[in-house]
Amino acid sequence: SGRTMCFRTEAIAEDAFHSAFLNETLLGIHLLSGDDKFLTRYVINKGYKTYHQLQPKCVLTTTFESRPKKHLSQLVRWSRNTWRSDIIALFIERQIWLHNPFTAFLLFDKLFTPFFLFYGFVLIPVYSLMRMDYFIFVGWIGWLHFSRFLKLVLHFKRKPGHIIFLPIWIFYQYLMAFVRIYALITMLQTKWGNRDVKVVNNQVTRTGEFARHVTGSTQVTPQESESEHGNDDDVVVVNGDDYEVCYRGDEELDDWEGPCA
Repeated sequence: SGRTMCFRTEAIAEDAFHSAFLNETLLGIHLLSGDDKFLTRYVINKGYKTYHQLQPKCVLTTTFESRPKKHLSQLVRWSRNTWRSDIIALFIERQIWLHNPFTAFLLFDKLFTPFFLFYGFVLIPVYSLMRMDYFIFVGWIGWLHFSRFLKLVLHFKRKPGHIIFLPIWIFYQYLMAFVRIYALITMLQTKWGNRDVKVVNNQVTRTGEFARHVTGSTQVTPQESESEHGNDDDVVVVNGDDYEVCYRGDEELDDWEGPCA
């Protein structure tokens, strides 16, 4: 996480860093850069070494969105940022191959993982069904549990009770494979589904509550439209220089047919 990383001041206390971070692009599209990925790439490209604090007291946890739709948007946002950052690191900047070749190999290998998971998910059940050989399917399920158990064996050693969550973790892996494939297809979409920020006309723009403030060179002023449904259904129209964004409460209305149409 970018919030828990420490850097030498000389590495990032420069105008070039701020300019690069706020104006990152891919294929001409202005990106909403993930701070952890961008910061790591930036210091690697400058030749600095990176270290991980592999100590029990340094274990980090993250917070997931509680609502399923928001949680899925969160996973898609993370996956899009991963695709964009890894592609930039591996094929555009390419310094990672020189300074951290093993990490570069792992990132390169990870590009294909969701496709192999999807391939196995489709092929094995269909093949076993066509041949009426359910031993293949049962063996595949058994191999999934065994191989994933080996991958998490150190965690299960620390917390044996968590072994009951192994099937859920396997399901989550396959869910993430579909999420990552979808994220690749929509990689150049720069809206954060669970944050009040998006790119409008190739400029980073705050929406929601943050739209009540000045961001960058754009003054965004919310205006409430009249609604016959009462205050709970009021639609707020955020007007920028040459765009409008509508939201109701915390939910942005992409298909709103009212004042923004």
